[in-house]
Amino acid sequence: MKIKSLLALALAGTTALATPALAEGTIKIAVIEPLSGPLAANGGDILERFQFLFGRVNDAGGVLGGQMFEVIGLDNGWDVEKTAQQMQRAADEGVDYVINGIGPQHATAITNFIRKHNRRNEGAEMAFLAHSAGDNAITTENCDYYQAVFDPTVEMKLNALISGMQELGIEGPVFTINPDFSFGQTVDASFKELAGKAGIEIVGSEMIAPFGQVQDFTPLVARIKASGAKVVMTGNFGPDLIRLLNASVDSGLDVRFAALYGPDPSTMAAVGADKFEAAGVIAPFEYDENDTGGLPVLEELNVTYREVAKTSWGIDRYRMLVDGIVGAIEAAGDAEPKAAMGSIGGVKLTTAGGEGYVRVEDNQMVIPYFIIGVDKAAPATVLYKGDDIGFGWKTEKIIPAETMALAPTCKIEKP
Repeated sequence: MKIKSLLALALAGTTALATPALAEGTIKIAVIEPLSGPLAANGGDILERFQFLFGRVNDAGGVLGGQMFEVIGLDNGWDVEKTAQQMQRAADEGVDYVINGIGPQHATAITNFIRKHNRRNEGAEMAFLAHSAGDNAITTENCDYYQAVFDPTVEMKLNALISGMQELGIEGPVFTINPDFSFGQTVDASFKELAGKAGIEIVGSEMIAPFGQVQDFTPLVARIKASGAKVVMTGNFGPDLIRLLNASVDSGLDVRFAALYGPDPSTMAAVGADKFEAAGVIAPFEYDENDTGGLPVLEELNVTYREVAKTSWGIDRYRMLVDGIVGAIEAAGDAEPKAAMGSIGGVKLTTAGGEGYVRVEDNQMVIPYFIIGVDKAAPATVLYKGDDIGFGWKTEKIIPAETMALAPTCKIEKP
């Protein structure tokens, strides 16, 4: 199973993608994301990266002396009912591990399905590997033995963001803008609580709905301007973040944007270098392509992924997820979810900022985190599907893992 063939399948634009048939004993992975609809670009990027990563593992000999991974992509169209349907399909096809991260409502649907499935199908369990921590529904509230989260929680990210803003002297009243569903509500409430403790003034707050359908952000920009805000903190992503940034810069809004999902490559490509710089975007993120910390695997990925996919590697938590499940399988000596998930807590992770780990108590990834800012003079600028976007990132601050590791509020129970 070669990397180029995997990427070719993803780039073909089909909604159900599979690698060629492999031998019995193959470990089956389903990536369930929107491969159609307003977030198709995001979902397609994610699928390509996991095909690439598991392809690398296979090309190196697989796990446990030769077991290989098979990756299939299942399109949920960003519809919760379709996510449930695709979960049933995954179960019917003998999928071992499900990967998802776009939209907490989908993560909740996956979690609920797996809990029911595993109670009824002893010996044929499935596990959920989340590459994004959407909200507390699957992290601080409902952790589970058959679930691991490879992204800092909302509170971890916001704590890092506020710490970074204060140390960098990014001050002034803040206006918050978030999507009006559970994830955005979590971001809004958590930021306000943490900002209050840090003495940060909130001068306005808006929730955007329905997702992806608001076309004109000019009235919102006018309200931000009237509020006197100097910083806009947003958890928006995809088309809403793109339109918000474009409208803000076009209207001459003089603020800095603290954008949780600013480093998404499709967003950067759609907005462009000049507007990202004008918006003064900073973001909490897992690494900066121009600051690998000397980690050989990142230096290699920064080169090879550009060559194969014509896109910057950029988002590194996907590698950490793959390293995490591979490490758990090897530690358990068994690829079955019931065995492997018992070993995933405690797995060590390599990152650009130093060592990270999967926390034993709740299967939550804890890593050093970067605060990054726009740099049009960066040595490596962002490449997306063959186009040089014209800017890169620079490291403004690194938050150590021990600072990121807020106390767990959930403890998994072993079956």
